[in-house]
Amino acid sequence: MRKSFLLLGRQHDEAEVAPRQQKEIATQWSHLRVAPRKILEFFVIVVPALWLGSLIFRYGVDSPWGDQWDGTFPLFAKMQAGTLGLSDFFAFHNEHRIFFPSLLSFFLARLTHWNIRAELLVIWLLACVCAFNVWRIATLTGNRNTSAHVVLLLIASMLLFTPLQWENLLWGFQVGFFLPLACMTALPWVAFSSRQPSNFVYTLLLCLVSTFSIASGFAAWLLAGGLLLIANGKAKSRLQVLYWVLWIFTAFASIALYFHGFREPGWHPSESEAFRHPLF
Repeated sequence: MRKSFLLLGRQHDEAEVAPRQQKEIATQWSHLRVAPRKILEFFVIVVPALWLGSLIFRYGVDSPWGDQWDGTFPLFAKMQAGTLGLSDFFAFHNEHRIFFPSLLSFFLARLTHWNIRAELLVIWLLACVCAFNVWRIATLTGNRNTSAHVVLLLIASMLLFTPLQWENLLWGFQVGFFLPLACMTALPWVAFSSRQPSNFVYTLLLCLVSTFSIASGFAAWLLAGGLLLIANGKAKSRLQVLYWVLWIFTAFASIALYFHGFREPGWHPSESEAFRHPLF
């Protein structure tokens, strides 16, 4: 009798173990099937990036050009004169407040004796960050098991790393355009993959960098606000309401600060006074 109970117990245990083993085997098999697709996704992004990086290394020239003379060079002139301050980085360049790009370019210039190739390297790295952001968005929103996923990722990679935008890639001043682009493409996956209040903090920092990098950068607040609303839903507690209040207050404060002292590019008081002359 006792032996029969033992046999029944063993059979019951084996019956429970068998489905577990089958589930583990199925999981391992699915991982083996996913691994080649991950490798393919890796090559789809890395190969165009390395090809474009080789072109930048081959054709990049260590010489300032265009807006670098009136955007970056005055910072060194003021530094030598001993008058360089934080307001010089925050000042308008045409209609843009290029605070963060100016800080980045100035730091690189001090570090490399203003070797423009260092700025070109940063541009390439920022393009790679954009590619990573696109991959993260694709993994969160699409089905990775379909061939269309890889095809779309390849198309996005080719558009991002195309040499047709050679002026952006070989001009160090374009750091100010790739930096907010990297922030904007990071917003979707950061808003959805991070928990509260981390997603509020991360999106706030990305929006600040975008706002004070390019004139259209404050549009990042609208994008991030919609994404946070979808990701978090309506506020259900006082703490969540506080997160929203602080985030929205920072958005309006940064936009107001951006437009403080704004003047139309090319306008000077002397020009307006000249048109009051009797000859006009």
